[in-house]
Amino acid sequence: MAFGWSGSLEGLPSLFVTSIAAGDSGGIVALVGSKTKRLKGLRKLGDDGRWMPGKISELIHDFARPLLDAMGPPRNIDDLRNAFMLATLCWNLPVFERTGNPQHHELRQQFDSSLIGMPEPIASLLHQLLEDRKTKFGQIPFWVIAEVRGTNLDDATVYAEARQATAQ
Repeated sequence: MAFGWSGSLEGLPSLFVTSIAAGDSGGIVALVGSKTKRLKGLRKLGDDGRWMPGKISELIHDFARPLLDAMGPPRNIDDLRNAFMLATLCWNLPVFERTGNPQHHELRQQFDSSLIGMPEPIASLLHQLLEDRKTKFGQIPFWVIAEVRGTNLDDATVYAEARQATAQ
């Protein structure tokens, strides 16, 4: 059963919405400050539990797959952007919690508040993504910036970067 959703992102942290939708990573990088560095040679977890070379865009797509499947085919590029923005937020929140980022609690409260207006199946999936990030993907130490580029679904491409998160 698919659930389409293109609801408002009101209540979500504006720096995530702005940074991801506009492709400007400046606001997100500021969260971690000078302790943030760009990662090279990114790796993704293989089916057998080993690390292997991979693109971060593929990794975030794999992570977002349950949400994308549940939402059904996007009606437009904004639906796709919203889905990847939510998946990226679910990826990053546990990293910020683990590293003691001082803004973690505020971001989590805003995220939780935003779930109130969402259909229950989508809200449950987002909670499951948070749990998956802590368990299945817990060994991956970075946070991501993901952006859907293009003007329509036919030319949409997911670009993603990883940033090393360090303890505050």
